[in-house]
Amino acid sequence: AHRVGRRFDFSKHRRTFKLTEAGLSGTDEIFGSGEHEVEVRFHLPSGVTRESVQISCPGELIWETCEMAEVWNLRKPGNCAIFKSKVTLPTQIDWSIK
Repeated sequence: AHRVGRRFDFSKHRRTFKLTEAGLSGTDEIFGSGEHEVEVRFHLPSGVTRESVQISCPGELIWETCEMAEVWNLRKPGNCAIFKSKVTLPTQIDWSIK
Protein backbone atom coordinates (compact mmCIF):
# COMPACT_ATOMS: atom_id res chain seq x y z
CA ALA A 1 0.00 0.00 0.00
CA HIS A 2 1.17 3.54 -0.57
CA ARG A 3 -0.09 7.09 -0.28
CA VAL A 4 -1.60 8.43 -3.47
CA GLY A 5 0.02 11.80 -2.85
CA ARG A 6 -1.44 15.27 -2.78
CA ARG A 7 -4.16 14.43 -5.30
CA PHE A 8 -6.32 12.98 -2.52
CA ASP A 9 -6.06 13.84 1.16
CA PHE A 10 -5.20 10.78 3.23
CA SER A 11 -6.17 8.34 0.45
CA LYS A 12 -4.31 5.06 0.07
CA HIS A 13 -4.07 2.46 -2.65
CA ARG A 14 -3.37 -1.26 -2.35
CA ARG A 15 -2.89 -3.64 -5.30
CA THR A 16 -2.90 -7.42 -4.91
CA PHE A 17 -1.94 -9.92 -7.63
CA LYS A 18 -2.81 -13.52 -8.43
CA LEU A 19 -0.89 -15.41 -11.13
CA THR A 20 -2.44 -18.60 -12.52
CA GLU A 21 -2.21 -20.59 -15.75
CA ALA A 22 -5.19 -18.56 -17.00
CA GLY A 23 -3.30 -15.25 -16.62
CA LEU A 24 -2.73 -12.45 -14.14
CA SER A 25 -5.56 -11.03 -12.07
CA GLY A 26 -5.75 -8.64 -9.20
CA THR A 27 -7.61 -6.12 -7.16
CA ASP A 28 -6.96 -2.42 -6.66
CA GLU A 29 -8.40 -1.09 -3.43
CA ILE A 30 -8.60 2.69 -3.13
CA PHE A 31 -9.35 4.04 0.31
CA GLY A 32 -10.70 7.47 1.17
CA SER A 33 -14.03 9.22 0.90
CA GLY A 34 -16.03 11.18 -1.63
CA GLU A 35 -16.36 10.94 -5.41
CA HIS A 36 -13.14 10.97 -7.49
CA GLU A 37 -11.83 10.30 -10.98
CA VAL A 38 -9.40 7.38 -10.75
CA GLU A 39 -6.86 5.94 -13.17
CA VAL A 40 -5.48 2.42 -12.87
CA ARG A 41 -2.42 1.92 -15.10
CA PHE A 42 -0.97 -1.29 -16.49
CA HIS A 43 2.55 -0.78 -17.91
CA LEU A 44 3.21 -3.42 -20.57
CA PRO A 45 6.30 -4.16 -22.74
CA SER A 46 6.29 -2.81 -26.32
CA GLY A 47 5.54 -6.26 -27.78
CA VAL A 48 2.26 -6.42 -25.88
CA THR A 49 -0.54 -4.66 -27.76
CA ARG A 50 -4.28 -4.37 -27.31
CA GLU A 51 -4.64 -7.11 -29.94
CA SER A 52 -2.32 -9.52 -28.09
CA VAL A 53 -3.74 -9.18 -24.58
CA GLN A 54 -7.20 -9.14 -23.04
CA ILE A 55 -7.71 -6.78 -20.11
CA SER A 56 -10.98 -7.02 -18.26
CA CYS A 57 -11.73 -4.02 -16.09
CA PRO A 58 -14.95 -2.07 -15.47
CA GLY A 59 -15.18 1.39 -17.04
CA GLU A 60 -13.27 3.00 -19.91
CA LEU A 61 -9.96 1.42 -20.98
CA ILE A 62 -7.60 3.45 -23.20
CA TRP A 63 -4.12 2.71 -24.58
CA GLU A 64 -1.11 5.05 -24.72
CA THR A 65 2.57 4.64 -25.45
CA CYS A 66 4.80 5.12 -22.42
CA GLU A 67 8.33 4.56 -21.15
CA MET A 68 9.27 1.61 -18.98
CA ALA A 69 12.33 0.95 -16.86
CA GLU A 70 13.18 -2.76 -16.96
CA VAL A 71 16.41 -2.09 -15.07
CA TRP A 72 17.65 0.91 -13.09
CA ASN A 73 17.96 4.06 -15.22
CA LEU A 74 17.39 2.31 -18.58
CA ARG A 75 14.11 3.33 -20.18
CA LYS A 76 12.48 1.54 -23.10
CA PRO A 77 9.27 2.20 -25.05
CA GLY A 78 6.20 0.34 -23.90
CA ASN A 79 2.44 0.45 -23.84
CA CYS A 80 0.19 1.62 -21.06
CA ALA A 81 -3.39 0.40 -20.67
CA ILE A 82 -5.28 2.90 -18.53
CA PHE A 83 -8.62 2.27 -16.85
CA LYS A 84 -10.50 5.49 -16.08
CA SER A 85 -13.66 5.84 -14.04
CA LYS A 86 -15.49 8.13 -11.63
CA VAL A 87 -15.95 6.29 -8.35
CA THR A 88 -17.06 6.86 -4.79
CA LEU A 89 -14.33 5.99 -2.29
CA PRO A 90 -13.62 3.59 -0.78
CA THR A 91 -13.79 1.29 -3.82
CA GLN A 92 -12.44 -1.99 -5.12
CA ILE A 93 -11.57 -2.59 -8.79
CA ASP A 94 -11.10 -6.19 -9.94
CA TRP A 95 -9.13 -6.77 -13.15
CA SER A 96 -7.53 -9.56 -15.18
CA ILE A 97 -4.98 -9.78 -17.99
CA LYS A 98 -4.87 -12.83 -20.28
